[in-house]
Amino acid sequence: MSVDEKENVREENAPEDLSKLLEGAEGWDWNDMLSSPIKPEQKPPNAEPVQTAISQPSKSPHLPCTRCIIESVPALSSGRPALQVLTRIDHTSTRVLLLLSGDWALLPLLPGDVVNVHAPLIPPPSVHSPGMAAAVVSGAEGFIIHHPDVLLPPTMVSTASQCTRKPLVSSLLRSAPGGGDGGARAVLWGNLLHEVVQRCMTTTTTTANSPGTASSGWPPALIDEHTRTVLYSRAGVEGCFRAGVSVEEALAELRHRARGLAEFSQRFLRPVPGKEGQLTDGETWLALSRTRAVEEDVWSPSWGLKGKVDASVEVAVSAPRREAFFDKRGGTGGGGRELSKGTMPFEIKTGRASKGLEHRAQTMLYTLLLGERYGQSEITSGLLYYTQSAEVIQVDARRNELRALIMARNELAEWVMRRRRGLDVLSGRKGKGPKEHAHRERDGEATETELGDVEEAPFLPPPIDDSWACTKCYALDGCMLYRRTHDAPLSVPHDLEELYARKTSHLTPRHAAFFRTWERLISLEENDMNRFRSELWTMTAPARESAGRCFADMVLVPLREADEGLAEASGRIHRHTARFVKRLTLTQKGPETLLNGHISVGDAVVVSIDPGFLALGRGFVLSLAPESIVLGLDRAVDASALQDLPIKNKDALVWRIDKDELSSGVARLRDNLAQLFYADGDERRRALVVDLEPPIFSATPAFDPSHLSASLNAPQQAAIAKVAAAKDYALILGMPGTGKTSTIAEIIRMLVRQGKTVLLTSYTHSAVDTILLRLGEVEFDVLRLGNTDKVHPDVKKYTLGARPQATTVQQLEHQLLLPPVVATTCLSIDHPIGGLDVSLFRRLSDAHPEAVVDLTLQYRMNEDIMLLSNRLIYNDRLQCGSEEVARRSLVLKDKSPLHALHGGAPCPDCWLSALLDENCKAVFVDTDALPARDSRVGDLVQNPIEAQLVFQLTQMLMRCGVPATDIGLISLYRQQIKLLSHLFRDTPGLEILTADRSQGRDKQCIIVSMVRSNETGELGDLLKDWRRINVSFTRARAKLVIVGSRSTLGASALLKEFLELMEGKGWIYALPAGAHLRHAEQLGSQAQGESLKRVSEESEEDGDNTSVDTPAKKAKVENPTKRAILGDIINAL
Repeated sequence: MSVDEKENVREENAPEDLSKLLEGAEGWDWNDMLSSPIKPEQKPPNAEPVQTAISQPSKSPHLPCTRCIIESVPALSSGRPALQVLTRIDHTSTRVLLLLSGDWALLPLLPGDVVNVHAPLIPPPSVHSPGMAAAVVSGAEGFIIHHPDVLLPPTMVSTASQCTRKPLVSSLLRSAPGGGDGGARAVLWGNLLHEVVQRCMTTTTTTANSPGTASSGWPPALIDEHTRTVLYSRAGVEGCFRAGVSVEEALAELRHRARGLAEFSQRFLRPVPGKEGQLTDGETWLALSRTRAVEEDVWSPSWGLKGKVDASVEVAVSAPRREAFFDKRGGTGGGGRELSKGTMPFEIKTGRASKGLEHRAQTMLYTLLLGERYGQSEITSGLLYYTQSAEVIQVDARRNELRALIMARNELAEWVMRRRRGLDVLSGRKGKGPKEHAHRERDGEATETELGDVEEAPFLPPPIDDSWACTKCYALDGCMLYRRTHDAPLSVPHDLEELYARKTSHLTPRHAAFFRTWERLISLEENDMNRFRSELWTMTAPARESAGRCFADMVLVPLREADEGLAEASGRIHRHTARFVKRLTLTQKGPETLLNGHISVGDAVVVSIDPGFLALGRGFVLSLAPESIVLGLDRAVDASALQDLPIKNKDALVWRIDKDELSSGVARLRDNLAQLFYADGDERRRALVVDLEPPIFSATPAFDPSHLSASLNAPQQAAIAKVAAAKDYALILGMPGTGKTSTIAEIIRMLVRQGKTVLLTSYTHSAVDTILLRLGEVEFDVLRLGNTDKVHPDVKKYTLGARPQATTVQQLEHQLLLPPVVATTCLSIDHPIGGLDVSLFRRLSDAHPEAVVDLTLQYRMNEDIMLLSNRLIYNDRLQCGSEEVARRSLVLKDKSPLHALHGGAPCPDCWLSALLDENCKAVFVDTDALPARDSRVGDLVQNPIEAQLVFQLTQMLMRCGVPATDIGLISLYRQQIKLLSHLFRDTPGLEILTADRSQGRDKQCIIVSMVRSNETGELGDLLKDWRRINVSFTRARAKLVIVGSRSTLGASALLKEFLELMEGKGWIYALPAGAHLRHAEQLGSQAQGESLKRVSEESEEDGDNTSVDTPAKKAKVENPTKRAILGDIINAL
């Protein structure tokens, strides 16, 4: 408890006449005043300490918080800064007059800005306003949080004191303090020691056997045991590998850096404070009585902060009792000690105290986060501990320091918002979305640099241009890159000219335009994700649920036996498993279903207690059923894990599960892009990708065709030969069914035979695993990296988790470096090109067609199915590999179930009989006469009648002897996928896929549900993407059935051409009215209208944005995209 706090307690009991004399004394610096030789009178040694709560000082930072929207801002007058700003309380019509003075009046407020006002609202009438409420924020009272929806970490705010630009550049890229080998080691020591200390703090017990409670200390054997456990874990050994140190070196270093732990624990871990626990001020005694939580991730939209607190601890503090100022001077005080109890953040620092100011600033801000999490306004101090010593520093969160930190936070948030506003202008330019900017055409060539030529308002503060500080800055490379590409022309001071030239002189105008273009494209997508994320605290759970991005009113229930296979923790995120259901389903069976909405298996989510406790856990969806959802989370959410939270009714908790729209993968994308342009970056790859230098091919490749599989055709052999000759890259354009997977597998075998190493990568886990499955059993080792929860079960044998636990760096090196084949997804690769090949194939193939080999012989589709893609996309280049393939048809083993539908009598107008005819190989099933309209609520779409038609057709196929594994159901809309999955929940082996996830999933029969059917002809953007449609159609081997509305789909130029082709071949079957009802009872089809009331239109860009068989057919995009696509890519990983 600070001196100011204690004086506040004393003032409450002061005589009436002294209260006037002491008015305003709360702002005095008592530490300075009490340095007088006159000492307060001491109480007798046996005097009992006075026990209080750790109270807040006057002018506490913990004030009522009101979210307001700025309506008008007057011009700032000359003289003393003061403003009267008109605001409106968010989501109401209530106006508040905001009176700002001092530094607060200098905030760059604009109409429409959001501010959080931490000050009491003074009701009208008052001296400030006769007709509306007022709030006063000045140097002495209140706080303003500008742009509170920009959540910034305290570590970012604390590093802004010297240079505001550094933390902003670091957040855009993946810059970390202390780059290079030394920096990697510092990060390793920090990560490992944090975990060691946290393990010690959460495993100590007292006689009460309460976990996390203080005892007489940590024995050296316990510290060493935890050190070894952490170091020899998979994460510890991997960290040593990355830092380039052996486990033995790391163990010695950790022991050295942890040398103060034992003494620290003996001094401070105790129920009550004693003289042994004296702090550095020489007067205060500290006892850490219990650890509440470790690694606590707290989001605070109230303060515009988010951060991970090392530990939150219950403390007892004993300090000399302070008397009022005049009591002490007069010698009338009683002396003695005061005992205070409360909660504090406990920050662990593993290095030296050279960055003491930054560390203190972080600790102060963590007091705000913990105060909000635990509902304790008395958290006004934090603890700072350096592991190399036994000393603990108490950091008081004084108002003046907090005000300066919040002003720094506001300045950073303003720069972030400047970028977002600029991106909003770019994305709204001529009504076009970001993807359309990237792929517009001029004279037949993509104008890729157009977006890079657009002028954008500055979004980074100017550099400080301090030669000493800049040279040592960990964000130097990124700062210089942005200076060259975004800040130019910006003059460079003389003493930095050599450094600037060394970092940027290699960059040409073309390089700068390329970086600007792709950096802006990434940022445009990120901007959309940020907008969705802020909905977690700006929208109620029911409102966000109606938009399909949240499950509201959820309750935690025990895992079922069927969930046991999901309960095994894997990785840093999936440490705990939890199952939730709708609260309503516990008492009655209703129409609620969890299949509606954007949340799907594999998606990232945030779980919160509703209301009041935001983001208590983060993770992803392991399984999703109509009645329940199972999550893999980073922290436990059961009753025992929540016991310390100030929850009133813990037996009736209500949860909300929100889709998390943002991932750190975006920063990785941007950083990978930047790596191409750094002075020490990949110069050769920059020349190939950016400068489009021609690739080099060997005239005499080391290639023996006799080693190839005899099943390969001539185009496949030519493709493999091209790869063998490539010094830089070779491009294989694989049309549908031409054996891309087989070709890639053979290329891998060839390269391994030549003693080369292979990196196999794709956007999705399914695409990577399909190729590994095609490789089959091989004589060489394969390493599969990535989230094991998303890896195919038959491929998990290649993961690190399936190998013996490495206990030395050498063992891990063998596991990581010896396998000649490494397979992973793009965004798992820290490589300049990883994850950024959206149009890379087209860029390279257009520039150097000599590097391209076409695969033209296909062995998948019969000639009728092949005709569709051949005529519409491939200009008749695609050919059937044999006559057998060309004539392939789906033959029913048993037609008696079909005849039984009509009692054995013939039925010439039966739609099922017509579609199951062996000569019907490609057919469009027109639903206009039924009709089968799509259902819309919010931004999701489904078509229940189409789903019934697909269900009945699939049921009849299986009854007639077609195995479920030979049938695939495809839709471009996730909501329709969920509906079909619900209908076929008891049909094992049947695959129901989005177009993107259907790659490599060839089936004898493919049934495609097109979904969109409405009187207005509204189509959406998904059905304008011929790439996805082409992937869907070309999965079929013998029969392709496309179900949709001819009148609606014909509104698209591409689909109109397709329908005209189908009509010309006589391949359109118009369903009669009521066809979906004719056999519904016999086939067990159940209408889903009542059970799925909350149905919405699927976002037009929803779906997995993965690579497809061929570059997209060029089409004019008529509407801007409505949501980000990078989130889907990243979350799919």
